[in-house]
Amino acid sequence: MSDSKPRALPLLLVAAALTLVVTVLRLVGERQGWDPRWFSTEPGSILNPFGIVWLVPVFGFLLGRRLAVAGKPPFVSSFFVPAFGFPRWFFESQAEIDFYFETEMPGPTTRPLFEAAVRLGVGFNIGYAELATEDGRQRHFNTSIVVYRQGNIVGKYRKVHLPGHNEYEAYRP
Repeated sequence: MSDSKPRALPLLLVAAALTLVVTVLRLVGERQGWDPRWFSTEPGSILNPFGIVWLVPVFGFLLGRRLAVAGKPPFVSSFFVPAFGFPRWFFESQAEIDFYFETEMPGPTTRPLFEAAVRLGVGFNIGYAELATEDGRQRHFNTSIVVYRQGNIVGKYRKVHLPGHNEYEAYRP
């Protein structure tokens, strides 16, 4: 391998091996009933050393740094934008929650993401709350789209199950 090429493979292998070790250790801890502060099936803190969420920013930074030091652009052709989720509190009216739904894609808030993807030549996947009018009625979807590097939507998946609840529940904020 040439000296001018960044050596990303060893870093990726270390990240994969560490992820496997942490995952196996967490699985054993959960199944054996070890201290639930560290080994719980409930969602936990990103700082929990036995969770794998913290691996993404750590190894993402290290890999990006290694590429930047070598003077190479990132070698990605696509990326994923996490779905940040629907609000979970109770809404008094449908209009209140409809505020969070997109009626067009790309829309005013997502157009810069589409433009940046075209400029960088990368595709992406993003989840969002979609409000569509079909056959004269409004429909709500939990939608995921795949966008190609030219900025065009090449795939769409609509789920009809939306997070939340239909009536006020005192134990939820």
